[in-house]
Amino acid sequence: MDDKRYLNLETLGFYMPNMFHLHIRGSVDLSKWKEWDKETQCTFFHEYIHFLQDIMTSTGLYNIYVNGEYLSYATNHVYKLPKGEFERPITPKHGVDNVAYNIAINKFVNGQIGLPEHVDVNNFKITGKPIVKDNIKNYNGQQINLKKICIPFSDNGNFRLFRLGGYHISESMAYLAEQITYGNPYMAKSPNYPYCIVEQLVDYYIPQLSDNKQFLFALCDLAMNYSHPAKVLVDYLEIIEKKGIYTKWEDIIGDFISNSINVSGNGNTFSYIDGLCEIKNMAIKSLNKRFATIDHYLLRKWINIIIETAFEWRKNDPLILSKLVSGGQLESNNVFNDFITLIGTPLLSNSKNETFFYNSIDKKLTKRKLACITAAGSIIYIMKGFNDCDLYEYCKADNRCVSETCETKPWKKARFLCACPFGHLWYGWKLKEYFPKIN
Repeated sequence: MDDKRYLNLETLGFYMPNMFHLHIRGSVDLSKWKEWDKETQCTFFHEYIHFLQDIMTSTGLYNIYVNGEYLSYATNHVYKLPKGEFERPITPKHGVDNVAYNIAINKFVNGQIGLPEHVDVNNFKITGKPIVKDNIKNYNGQQINLKKICIPFSDNGNFRLFRLGGYHISESMAYLAEQITYGNPYMAKSPNYPYCIVEQLVDYYIPQLSDNKQFLFALCDLAMNYSHPAKVLVDYLEIIEKKGIYTKWEDIIGDFISNSINVSGNGNTFSYIDGLCEIKNMAIKSLNKRFATIDHYLLRKWINIIIETAFEWRKNDPLILSKLVSGGQLESNNVFNDFITLIGTPLLSNSKNETFFYNSIDKKLTKRKLACITAAGSIIYIMKGFNDCDLYEYCKADNRCVSETCETKPWKKARFLCACPFGHLWYGWKLKEYFPKIN
């Protein structure tokens, strides 16, 4: 996904990462990953960690749930309108149901998406511990304190604050995975992503651990399994600072997991795994609702199996992702072999816009059917005010029939037995007689 669209969606109050799609730069043969050069393997592994974050962490699963519920809201909103042209963006209203509430929470806990203007990864330098600020919000009658975690940093000698969130922890975690598995990362840094923010932050709490990348990776993974990753990360750093350092970093993470208690909005308490199980079920239910017809049976089956399999691995071994990244480079990594065999990959693409899909669950699920998930993401963009479909370049590379309509008015592709995933969904979701007003 290009940064411009990503950041524009964030300013609209909602964004959707490109879930279930990994892009690898270069023109490698996507079907022969064992023959990829180290740079390509490293890039793939960074993106594969993001895919696993989507299906194996509370943060990722909650994001799936929020997007699914928004799609339900947006389509139901359109159904209530007269057939024909409808206005955009479609924005849920606070106080009506939990859709607006969930979007607001999701946006907040992900933090400040882009680095401030004129600041990039090369001159972004944390200058102290986070400043934690109360931020009490009223959501449907509940007073919730979404604490702001503000990171002080220097901008050409000027003191500024940057709001930390799950987005930064996610990127730090994937970058740490590269370093642990491949040594010096091969992946070129984007100037707008603060990849080293967790490493810099830990240096202000426990300098002895700031170079322990396995520990930092596990700490990021742990934080992403809670509703407010940045707050959890800072809380844990303060605990370690006070308690001192265990002999083994695994003991620190194990202690956090075994003693972890979450409190829900109604006062009920639940464990680390109970909380993950609850949000896992919500994510599956939300996705199943969007792909409910018999035509999407194989897609639902694949989604359910990979998420349930990932959950069982996490339940049996909370440090499974730590073992993955410390298992060596991919061609000889036994844990990765289990992942690629039992979960596979989402849709892969390269710089030539060729696509491939590793799937051992059911060979009848083709990459074309899987592309319906990307098409659903594009429908979210349409409801929010954009006009194009993310699949255009991939359809073109597959020598499929594409036209300017795909780029500017993809909803016009809607028809019965449509080979276009976007048009297939638009028709199947009974939106055929509706079309968005071009802004």
